[in-house]
Amino acid sequence: LYLQSAPDPGPISNGLLVAPTHSLTAAKVSVPWSVCATAAVEFAKERGFDHITALLHAHDNKPEVVAQFRQYGIEAVSAGTPICKDVLYKLRYLLRAHAAVISDRLSTALFYALAENRRAYVAGPKMLLSGPDWGDERVCNLEWIAQNYPEMHRGGLRGRSEALSDLGIDCLLPPNALRELLFGWLLGDA
Repeated sequence: LYLQSAPDPGPISNGLLVAPTHSLTAAKVSVPWSVCATAAVEFAKERGFDHITALLHAHDNKPEVVAQFRQYGIEAVSAGTPICKDVLYKLRYLLRAHAAVISDRLSTALFYALAENRRAYVAGPKMLLSGPDWGDERVCNLEWIAQNYPEMHRGGLRGRSEALSDLGIDCLLPPNALRELLFGWLLGDA
């Protein structure tokens, strides 16, 4: 939300951005990526999207994974790793370039899609991870999502206020106030 600018992708396409669960260092996606790809194709066909882009985490941006998406006519891209300095700019660019985002769970991409005024949907097969306990299963439990994020559960733009609230829109500070809070200094101080 604090990003002041990001490259403008031009007119919004009628594309669908797929943001599936991603592998972690200690846990890998255990469902074939083709399952995600076929579900995305079905969703796009039902909703009238004309092309699909899969947003892969750096852990999954491998030729064999990309090939599974390309087999279904889906472009596969990555915004990099979370520690890349421009990952949020790339994510924002991709969100702005597509009409909607779909994920198999509540995800960063869905919250930021709604912040960018893009439709967001929790749908598709759960992309399960193998390995040690990797996190909170509630984010992919549709009943829990319906109870705690009823508007996001319904899809489209209805969950925008829920997403903005969770992203802290009411707590945003102007740049100087944020610098003062975080670092105890203002620009021009010496």
